Amino acid sequence: MDKFCLVSIMLFAMQRDMVNHSIVDVINCIDCERDILSRTHFLELEFADAMYKHIMYDVSFGAYDKYFDNKQFLDRIWPL
Repeated sequence: MDKFCLVSIMLFAMQRDMVNHSIVDVINCIDCERDILSRTHFLELEFADAMYKHIMYDVSFGAYDKYFDNKQFLDRIWPL
């Protein structure tokens, strides 16, 4: 698991009020929601969704806001 996936998992947890849950519980929830998508592709979509909410609705994700300006992270979702 790379840094992008970890940040995306945390953004997923924050959007679903699962911050106090264990990482295993959050990943299990991701696996239930992703259906036939690969976990990595689903996390890329989650990151893009969080970035959309951050830009369009001025939603803050606290310390994770800085990753929306990270070029390496943006390159992973840009083809979407």
